[in-house]
Amino acid sequence: MPFQLPSSPNWLFLGYLLVFGGAALVSFVGAYRARQVSDPDTRRGLVALLAGSGGWAGMYLGVLSTPTPGLKSGFYVAGLVVGFAVVGAWLYFCSAYTGRTLHRNPSIRRATLTVFAVVALSKVTNPLHELYFTIEPTTTPFSHLAVDHHALYWLSVGLAYALAAVGYFMLLELLTQVGSGGGSLGVLAGLTTLPVLFNAVGYVSPWLLDISHEPIGVAAFAVGVLFVYRRRFEAVQLAGEYDDPAFVLSTDDRLRDYNRSAADLLPEKLGDRDAIGKPLHRVLPEVAEALETDRSEFRLDRFPRPRYYQVGESSIGADEAHPGRFLLLNDMTERKRWEQALDEERSALRRMYRVTADREFSFEEKVHRLIDLGREYLGLPYGYLTRISEGTQQVEYAAGTHPLLQPGEFYPLSESHCRETIETVGVLALQDTVSDGASHPATERFGFGTYIGAPVLLEGKLYGTFCFAGLEGRENRFTEHEMAVLELMTRWVSYDLEQRRVQERLKQKNERLDRFAGLVSHDLRNPLNVAQGRLDLARAEDDPRHLEAIGEALGRMDRIIQDVLALARSKQEIPPEDRESLSLAAVAEASWAHVETAGATLRVESDLALRADEGRLRQLLENLFRNAVEHGGEAVTVTVGARPNGFFVEDDGPGIPVEKREKVLKEGHSSNEEGTGLGLSIVQTIAEAHGWTLSVVDGRNGGARFEVRGVEALDRAKVLA
Repeated sequence: MPFQLPSSPNWLFLGYLLVFGGAALVSFVGAYRARQVSDPDTRRGLVALLAGSGGWAGMYLGVLSTPTPGLKSGFYVAGLVVGFAVVGAWLYFCSAYTGRTLHRNPSIRRATLTVFAVVALSKVTNPLHELYFTIEPTTTPFSHLAVDHHALYWLSVGLAYALAAVGYFMLLELLTQVGSGGGSLGVLAGLTTLPVLFNAVGYVSPWLLDISHEPIGVAAFAVGVLFVYRRRFEAVQLAGEYDDPAFVLSTDDRLRDYNRSAADLLPEKLGDRDAIGKPLHRVLPEVAEALETDRSEFRLDRFPRPRYYQVGESSIGADEAHPGRFLLLNDMTERKRWEQALDEERSALRRMYRVTADREFSFEEKVHRLIDLGREYLGLPYGYLTRISEGTQQVEYAAGTHPLLQPGEFYPLSESHCRETIETVGVLALQDTVSDGASHPATERFGFGTYIGAPVLLEGKLYGTFCFAGLEGRENRFTEHEMAVLELMTRWVSYDLEQRRVQERLKQKNERLDRFAGLVSHDLRNPLNVAQGRLDLARAEDDPRHLEAIGEALGRMDRIIQDVLALARSKQEIPPEDRESLSLAAVAEASWAHVETAGATLRVESDLALRADEGRLRQLLENLFRNAVEHGGEAVTVTVGARPNGFFVEDDGPGIPVEKREKVLKEGHSSNEEGTGLGLSIVQTIAEAHGWTLSVVDGRNGGARFEVRGVEALDRAKVLA
């Protein structure tokens, strides 16, 4: 029997027609108005949600108003399909509105379409399997189809509600993050769940129809977000999209909304909703003033250390004639601190350059000025330069009032942080020595809370350390800029120490050259005068006896020249690669063979193996042998032997008085009128070129004994091999 519309007014029937008709109308109008939403993804999702909901409500109008069971069943199935599609639109909208990208994920899209196709197919084919629902006519409370839902229906409903819950979770998270202004939108979103209560009433009682009432909730949501709270709808999305503090302003610069980050940043001003609706310049004067400057920056002093923010702004709202503004605070603190550190570094480098480049300052003045500069730049009270030798550290230059850090103070290297400094590649920086160097002897001895230092090298070898320290620990670690400035200071100290040593060597060399030039000039002038005088006499007297004297004078001049050349060569340093493994006995015997020894005797007591330049070692021994023969007589006995860390050469001649021992090693000193005074000076310079030391003491038999120390001894078996 065909269905008939009620002959007399049925208010429940009319109510359903009005409610679903209104829901369809509102949803379609809302879909049209939703095109004004600025965010494209949110716009697409909202339009689809509202259009689908309008179509869903329209399907139920068909179920209610069509006269035949076949049409009613067709509209019902279509409503089921459209209703499940609305769930997908809801998820798309929630993902886009909350700033997620789930709706763009290709895998999720494919999975969604697959699920929708399977569910839609099960609904469309229900007349064949009737696993989804069955229907039968009823006239209570008015003529309509009574639907008996089966297993597939409940599975579909459960899936739809679960997916919808995911969307609600995304919205709830956003509204929670915003913290203010999202309450009204939360209520609107909650309205979409109210129809579930209507569904339950319809299922268990005759007061309502057992159909889906969800389009009514979606229509209420559309009215709220697009007609009542349209601006807040976009404001909440913008405020919740960012982790940084964000604010939304009205057209007259009143505060409309802000997110949780903003409330956390300014709790005393945004701790409650009283700030909403107030002018920006009254609530946040710092932000309002920043917007009027070119860089839009402001500073907050409510923290232990000042923080800096830059205000970014953009227009929002669909009404271009009266747009609002969206403000986003970008934390510039680290950048500001970095810029400040760069400025301080540049200033320190400029001052360091002026100090180190000023030729009027002595080395001592430059070191003192660098220490003062470092103390100011690092904010530490103590600065000092040390010299390290054999496990002991001596303070050479210092600034500050620490009693143990005064020039001339000595202390063991093991009791200072400099021990770790010289083992560090680069800079050793201890922010808090109590935690970074717990139980360290230096902490107990000096009481440092903060330390930073770097090793000072001189010609590639350790000289000491350049350090700064304080009694209190630092709040922050030493920056790369601070360590770089200290490293540059340390390198300059190393460089200037090397320059000072070069200058000292050059000065000493010039002094030696002056003495040497005077010596050579004096020593050559005497035999030259003798030769010239004898030549004049030979010409005048025609006496060949004068030629013998001229020859002796020329011979003396030749010896002087040879000794001068030998002395010049002996001053050149001998690098390790130019040294070879030698037998002292073998070199001594070869050297003895090249000296006119007459009746003198050589005795070798030890066959020491050592590393040296063979040519210069032979020259050293030859000069010592020649000196022994010249001063000890033809019957002198010369002994060569080993001693701890070196060797010796002694004779049994008359010896050298104590008061003359230092002089005999100087250039030009000779007790023999025919001597050049360079022989023992050559021995001294050859020893120094090897890194050895030479001293003169009494021999065992009363003669002179020359001891050479600092010699690198070797295993004789390896030398012979």
